[in-house]
Amino acid sequence: METTPQSSTETNVNLVITDPYAHAIERGDIWIKKAQELAKLKQSLKQLETIVDLATQQLKDLSQGVDSKGGGYVFACSLRKGPIQYKDIPQLKGVDLEQFRGQSVETWKLTMEIK
Repeated sequence: METTPQSSTETNVNLVITDPYAHAIERGDIWIKKAQELAKLKQSLKQLETIVDLATQQLKDLSQGVDSKGGGYVFACSLRKGPIQYKDIPQLKGVDLEQFRGQSVETWKLTMEIK
């Protein structure tokens, strides 16, 4: 049986979508209202973060790149060192670093379910 090659624009894809939250327990009205409240608060927080970022940039511009103070406020710059890129250290290739990992941190995230 002879097959003809597919063109470069033709693709056969078998897409299987699975629900990553199939294990989650369905909740009722009180839970839904609280989730809606949290979603609205998170959206408000995003809007406030945008406003804070703009005000911070404006104060930074007014400070002309130097620590500044006035009216009981101090606006100072500090630098945090960047993270170490362990994957780029050749001596650590193949070394299991899990024994040096700190304790797990529990976090919760609210997302919208895709239907």
